[in-house]
Formats: sequence, C-alpha cells, structure tokens
Amino acid sequence: MRKVLLVLFILTVIATFAFAEGQKEEAAAEDSNPLNLIKPGKLVVAVTQTYPPFGYIDKNGDHVGLAIDLDREICKRLGLEYEPIRIEWSGLMPSLNAQKIDMISNPMDITEERKKTVTFANAWIKSGGVLLVPADSDVYELEDIAGKKIGVLLASSWVPHAKRLNPGEIKYYESDVIGLRDVANRQVDACITDFLAGTYAIKENSYPIRYVEEYVTVMQKAHVFKKGNYELVRAINKVLDEIYADGTYAEITEKYINAVPWPSADERVMTIFD
Repeated sequence: MRKVLLVLFILTVIATFAFAEGQKEEAAAEDSNPLNLIKPGKLVVAVTQTYPPFGYIDKNGDHVGLAIDLDREICKRLGLEYEPIRIEWSGLMPSLNAQKIDMISNPMDITEERKKTVTFANAWIKSGGVLLVPADSDVYELEDIAGKKIGVLLASSWVPHAKRLNPGEIKYYESDVIGLRDVANRQVDACITDFLAGTYAIKENSYPIRYVEEYVTVMQKAHVFKKGNYELVRAINKVLDEIYADGTYAEITEKYINAVPWPSADERVMTIFD
C-alpha cells in the first residue's frame, strides 16, 4: 500500500511540475508576443497596389502610397518589422479571417455590418463616396444617374449605395483605377469611389471627368483587424494619436492629397472593446 501511495505521490509531483512548466512556457510566449502577431516582431499587412493615393505602383515600379507611408511609421514607432502582402480588395476580408495577415492597411469605411465580423481601430480619415461622371455628362444630381450604367468596386461599401441610385446596369470592378478609366473612356456613365481617391486620379491622369457635388455617403475610415485582437488595436490607436499630434500625419497626407482629412475627436473613436 505504501508503495502505491508513493508512486501516486511521485506521479502527482511530476504532473504538477509539468503543468507549472507548461504555464511558464505559455506565459513566456505571451510576453514575447504581447500584440498577438502572426509573426512575433513583424506586422503582416495587407495592401493593394491599385488604390491611389492610398497604395499603388509608381512610375519607377515602387509600391508607394499614403496608407503605406503611414503604416511604415506605425511599425517604426512600435518597433516592428513592416511586412506587406499585396492582396486585391475582394480578398482582404477573407485573408484577415483566415489569419494570414494582422491588419488591412487600406482605409475601409466603418460600417455596422463590418463591425460584426472584424474590429476597427480608431478612424484616421474622414471622406466620402462621390459619383464621378464624364466632364460633359448631363448628370448633375445623384438622381440623374437612374437608368444609366454605373461602375462600382466589387465587395465595397459602395455597392448598396450604387443600387440605391436605381441604375439601369451595374458593372463591378476589382480596382477603382479601372472604373475611373472606364468613365473617362465612356464605357460606363458613372463610377462611385472615394472623394480623395477620385480627386487624386483626376489630377494625376488629367481625366476629362468631374464629380457630382452631392456626396453619395460620408464615412470614417480605419485600419481593420481580426475580431477581438484588442491588444494590437490599442497599440495602433495610441501610435495614431502620437503621429497626428506631432505633425507627422499632416506631412504624410499633404504629400499625396494636399489635405489633412483627420476626423474630429467624436468621429474618431470607433473601437468597441467587448
């Protein structure tokens, strides 16, 4: 009996020791990766190369843009290596939910529907969707597009707004760049895109197009994260505030769009920590 009790005691001690060591290893792993990154020490970021001024390929073949400059600054201040992965717009959400990336770089409109499946950082851009038409178009108000052919970015928040305008036909694009080009070439009667992106495209390409004065919608935009990754979101929020406060944000945005589209204080706070 004593031998049995001794064996049980020894096994209990071994099990307790193993459990304690396991707890230590788990705690050490968490300490070494406090932001719950896919690759500790690296921020794996999804970027697109067809959404100027936020992300695009310049004449030298380099991947540049407003969002990319901002993300590099974020990584620098967090002491993380910046690791961009090029993904088309329609593949951004699936890649995030499959845990292939830590963050979506492209500023996404913050919608209640998206909040159900992802977590947004605080907004860093205020802009809105506008209707772009050929310069000599007879479309001057949103209601004038009814019955006509309209282009819209696939899987974007513009899609329901495009349908609301009662067009005769909707053409879906993987890139705003192609959509705006089709407006200039009269392949479609109009295209919905972000005001900042549209203004940049008209300026850079000398497109004979204009935008309808009335906004289709006004939205705040933010970085996007896997649902519940709050430690990383808190870190990003803190750094964004610092980047704005010391003037770096203005330097980055004015380089591309000659504007500082920072939302007001009450418009910025978007993160809901469950």
